[in-house]
Amino acid sequence: MRYSHLILLAGFFSMPAVILAQANLFNFGGSYHAGAKSNYVAVADLNADGRPDLVIASHDTRNLTVLLGNGSGTFTESAGSPFAAGASPTSVTVGDFNSDGHPDITVTEATGAVRLFLGRGDGQFTEASGSPFPVPGLDTVTSAARDMNGDGRLDLVVATALGLNVLIGDGAGGFIPAVNLVLHGSGVNAFAVADLNGDGNLDIAFTDSSWVYLELGDGHGVFHPDFQSGFRTPGSIASGDLNGDGIPDLVFYNGGSVTVWYLSATGQNVLPAAARNFFLGYAGALVTGDFNGDGKLDWAAALSNSNSVAVMLNDGAGGFNPAPGSPYAVGITPISIAIGDFNGDGKLDIVTGNQNDVTVLLNSALPPALLTLKNAASYASSASFSPDTIMYGEATKIAPSLFVAPDGPWPASLGGASVSIIDSLGQARSAPVYYVAPNAVSFLMPSGLAPGRATAKLTTTSGVSIIGPVNIEKISPGIFTANANGLGVAAGLWIRVAADGTQTSGYLFDPAQPLGQRQSVFVDLGAVDAQVFLSLYGTGFRGATQARATISGIMVPVAGFAAVGAYQGEDVINLGPLPRTFLGGEVELPVTIVFDNQAANTVTVAIH
Repeated sequence: MRYSHLILLAGFFSMPAVILAQANLFNFGGSYHAGAKSNYVAVADLNADGRPDLVIASHDTRNLTVLLGNGSGTFTESAGSPFAAGASPTSVTVGDFNSDGHPDITVTEATGAVRLFLGRGDGQFTEASGSPFPVPGLDTVTSAARDMNGDGRLDLVVATALGLNVLIGDGAGGFIPAVNLVLHGSGVNAFAVADLNGDGNLDIAFTDSSWVYLELGDGHGVFHPDFQSGFRTPGSIASGDLNGDGIPDLVFYNGGSVTVWYLSATGQNVLPAAARNFFLGYAGALVTGDFNGDGKLDWAAALSNSNSVAVMLNDGAGGFNPAPGSPYAVGITPISIAIGDFNGDGKLDIVTGNQNDVTVLLNSALPPALLTLKNAASYASSASFSPDTIMYGEATKIAPSLFVAPDGPWPASLGGASVSIIDSLGQARSAPVYYVAPNAVSFLMPSGLAPGRATAKLTTTSGVSIIGPVNIEKISPGIFTANANGLGVAAGLWIRVAADGTQTSGYLFDPAQPLGQRQSVFVDLGAVDAQVFLSLYGTGFRGATQARATISGIMVPVAGFAAVGAYQGEDVINLGPLPRTFLGGEVELPVTIVFDNQAANTVTVAIH
């Protein structure tokens, strides 16, 4: 009897709902005028009310506008806003530069200077003594506030037409004279600060007109060139761990496309591992963040030439796909982008700095679509499964109706739905699919998967990709049960061998009873010289090296276990002969089987 067919077709009608993302991930949340060329925006809680606020620097009107968040996704201009910001602002950054616990604002000027405005903690600001502070090189481009020398004081990294500079903060609202870190005649377009090699010190990745450079910091403000690579015309850049390996990766504009550059750390150095290009148009600014709440880092690009924002969602397999509704319309010529939870719903929203205003995009993500996986025999949820295990997965809107594989090898696609497993080496393998239903799928974990962290990717009949994490191990034992729930009477056979070798057999349950109500059939141990064996069917244990079994705590011999050659993914273990100790009772007894120190689900048999 093919127990996998009997069992797997059960239960798909009562799966808990897992909600798929709806049509648009982001929706228009409002626009705010902040002066001509209000291109530069930053997000921070400027008035200590626990809500993110906005500060906007306007290049042409030369002022700063402070918009205080109302907690509902809307903003109100702060008292005293806007205020003068110096000559032609080119970027704005927020940080506590005088160590008073209140956020301050820095503004870079096209003339080669930085202005510092000290916050009072109520959304109002006063220019610091000694401001503006000079920066070597004209045409400042962008800036970032980080502690670059490990002294506990906030510094300011500034990119100019001549190179990359660090203004060392004195912790009291001023800067020590600028230290020029890197000098390139073609100038710096953009940069990102992150610990790129995992040594606990901040490093810098930056672009000029032809190259992407990596400078590794020693934690004391000294940086050493580590790697450079030529690209078409690299521009805006952002960093984040996009593949979940613990090492920050880079995403940057590259002459008509956005390049995702995966990095790997070797000792104290950084090496490029792989690159993928996405043709989206001119990306004036980039940012990384988990926009759909699935635990994987995504990225977004302000597309200056198309007045829109593209949001690219991480598929967990090294790729990125446009979010539902992407790209999203914003104001004219967006060239800066920032993120924050503007309406307090726990989701990352987006704001762009445009030609004449800022645009707020509110995140409407529903709980992410996830593929949850179980052993099809035990129905036990687990993060670890083995190759050649029959799997059961749950999601919603997988298929419009039930599709079951025909006799013979299971196909790689059924009703237009398919499953692939991307293993720890990045190798994708198609999974044979047994059935798909509206809310469930059953498939065979492919052979040959490398052990370790992997990703299961389900493609629904409508083309939607749903993923789930999984670890690949040597075994993941499960025993099929008659009622398809991993509990109660085992799906298997009893075999009685008489002294003369005559064999009789039968089911351990009554197959005539409806699924969910199947009861045990009592096993008769027969004459004193007869021997009785049990054949229990399951999956995920063919790769084990040993097994031990007990029935009601009494050790029972394991006669052997192996794959059932006729049926994909199905395994069998034979127990017996059963000891005569069980004579005289008419109760269901628990059966516990341990394969290589991993216990399968406990099942029952009835013996008398």
